[in-house]
Amino acid sequence: MRPLRYLAAISLSAVAVLGNCLPAHAVAPASAPTAARQLTLPSSPERQLYATPESAPQSASNEYPFNRGFCGVYELAGAVDTATDDVHATLYAKIPIIGRVRLTELSGNLDQGITRDVNAVVAKGTFSLWVDANRKVWAQTAMDLKFIGRTDCKAPILTLP
Repeated sequence: MRPLRYLAAISLSAVAVLGNCLPAHAVAPASAPTAARQLTLPSSPERQLYATPESAPQSASNEYPFNRGFCGVYELAGAVDTATDDVHATLYAKIPIIGRVRLTELSGNLDQGITRDVNAVVAKGTFSLWVDANRKVWAQTAMDLKFIGRTDCKAPILTLP
């Protein structure tokens, strides 16, 4: 029980320090009871934090940003232009011990399908990306990954609006 109270005190101290950096409506007033003080940030898109720059919203209204993991090992981050179905993305793999590794960058039209040969230090094989008639984007991999082995996987990534 004691470590939890200590952790709560540290969290409230951090909120007090960060309070100077955040907008006034992001931190509960000091008069609020200690249990009710919570850090809440506004939900407007321009104030949201994103794990990678590729997942941040783009300026064009037709851009649909995404950052999705699939098949337990891979991550695809980028953006799709929903008017033309053009995509610009980066494929990553999460390798044990090594961590997140960039395998390839790709761009092209989803209607025509995109296939890339991957020849990285930790991965060798192919990656394909396409959209079906229901506007669902699919990814398929056939790769040998170091420390993992062979991965043959086909998975839906996202559904376009």
